[in-house]
Amino acid sequence: MDVQALLTILAINVVGIYSPGPDVFLIMRLATKSRRHALAAVAGISTAVALWVALTVFGVATLLSTAPEAMGIIQLVGGLWLAYMAYGMARSARVQWGQSVEELGVDDHSNILGSLGHSYRAGLLTNLANPKAVLYFAAIMAPLMPTQAPLWVSVVLVIVIVVEVALCHGLIAVTVSTERIKRRLLGAGAYIDAAAAAIFGLFALALFIKGVSALVGA
Repeated sequence: MDVQALLTILAINVVGIYSPGPDVFLIMRLATKSRRHALAAVAGISTAVALWVALTVFGVATLLSTAPEAMGIIQLVGGLWLAYMAYGMARSARVQWGQSVEELGVDDHSNILGSLGHSYRAGLLTNLANPKAVLYFAAIMAPLMPTQAPLWVSVVLVIVIVVEVALCHGLIAVTVSTERIKRRLLGAGAYIDAAAAAIFGLFALALFIKGVSALVGA
């Protein structure tokens, strides 16, 4: 793989990274309350991306594209996870409702967000919830990957894409979690969590519909 092909893949992937979706909404929601929790979610998302890209470069994307029933089952499970996330965010919004900025504070939100491990798992499972990620990576990489590429090329590609994802998502986490922005958004925490719950609920519904359609049409 030449440098131009690699840069093309990375450029296309940047657009995908910053497109509104569960990953971005999760990071932004956490970053308004805690930079550490947001970065933990970034680490979880990056771990999931490493798995998807590895599956893609080693040919599993082809198997999934020819097994709609497997895709449908994974989408149903992913929809359940996103629905669970939506429920948790709705509960968090209710906890914060009516509280002042002074009551909420700007430093410690572990009572709302849970542990760093919880945020890591949230990022990991949120990204894994959509198995079409592997088809997305196949779509942007297949046309530019050399046929019968040596193992080291595949490994380098996985590493570079994961680093790109971590840096781009990390930039969102660090930017949104600056004290100035966080203080401005803190008072709207209940509204942000309520909006995030609604968005995750819609994504969950979309995955349910796609999963059922895949299974019915299989």
